[in-house]
Amino acid sequence: MKKKTIIVSVLLGILLIGIVSASLLTYFGRITGSVEVKAPVIYFSNESIYEEVWFGDYNLIVNELSSNEIVIFEGGTRPTEFVTVSLGVNEFYHARFDITAYLKTNWDGEGQKPLLNFIIYKLNGHEITKICEVSKDIGATEIYYGYEMFCESVGTIDMSEMPKFGIALEGDEGIEYYLSVGDDSRSKGASRIEVTAT
Repeated sequence: MKKKTIIVSVLLGILLIGIVSASLLTYFGRITGSVEVKAPVIYFSNESIYEEVWFGDYNLIVNELSSNEIVIFEGGTRPTEFVTVSLGVNEFYHARFDITAYLKTNWDGEGQKPLLNFIIYKLNGHEITKICEVSKDIGATEIYYGYEMFCESVGTIDMSEMPKFGIALEGDEGIEYYLSVGDDSRSKGASRIEVTAT
């Protein structure tokens, strides 16, 4: 009988310790952690998208470099367009778009430096909504130079219909622009757009 009492007492003790531990864990034990979310980096590419969409000239590739190439376009004509695939999100935070573009031109050095406009937009079917715009003087003619600029959205960006992001490059008439894309040793970097929350 004594043996049964000891076994029952031990089992009740273990059960009591388990209940107290569970109560303490419920009261004090908060499991916490942190998650690092990396903002997307969108790279310019020379991959043509005429076959895939009705709008745009080249792909913008999310978090992946294309092969190193040069995209040549002339100012004063229609804009040169780069477009992503649908990002698969419903809403995009109030965003800052940091643009790094490795460029040179055929500018002869006369007059003002050629201007290049960078227009970020979302594309939903045939509907284009401008998000932000920034301009930069492009004076490099011999070697590729990394031009850095940024623009910000006004509030959050509605992505409920799964649109695409795009960027249009508009240059001065009569100027040829050379944009280095991909991981390129000529420019020591990659032309890209880094998107961060503001």
